[in-house]
Amino acid sequence: MTRSLRSRMMLSAAAVAVLFVLALVPALQSAFNQTLEQVIRQRLAADANTLIGAASLEHGRLRMPELLPNEEFNLPEASLLGYIHDADGRLLWASGSTLDEKITYRPAYQGGHIDFVRIQDGHGRHFYVYDVEIELGGNGVLPLSVITMLPASEFAELQQSYRWRLHAWLVGG
Repeated sequence: MTRSLRSRMMLSAAAVAVLFVLALVPALQSAFNQTLEQVIRQRLAADANTLIGAASLEHGRLRMPELLPNEEFNLPEASLLGYIHDADGRLLWASGSTLDEKITYRPAYQGGHIDFVRIQDGHGRHFYVYDVEIELGGNGVLPLSVITMLPASEFAELQQSYRWRLHAWLVGG
């Protein structure tokens, strides 16, 4: 009878450990994904600031230099995309990296808002989008939406690697 009680206690402890691990996996993956998205948001915000810093006003119109300080905007095959739209949603400028892209993201200018979203293009590809609204020249002179984008596929390998390592460590434990 002692042996039976001991066996039942071991099975109960094993079941609790398995349930704990099963509950821990989604929580850890969610925390990782939230942290990754926060890092992506910060990177896209910095890239948007690069575009804002390069933008100038010339006779009431947007003027952008031919080459930007962040070379990824200049290269046709780069994954970092940059767009600038006016308050009515018309495209005023697109980086050289957007030449082969057909992304239909349309900003809705509301004045001073910042959006960070994940969208899907017509080909099923997912993108992280950072959309910041500014007034170039101040006091509503030229209201703009400055948009930077990165494909979510850039981070898929990192997420898969984390998922694999997490499962390996928990199963091993």
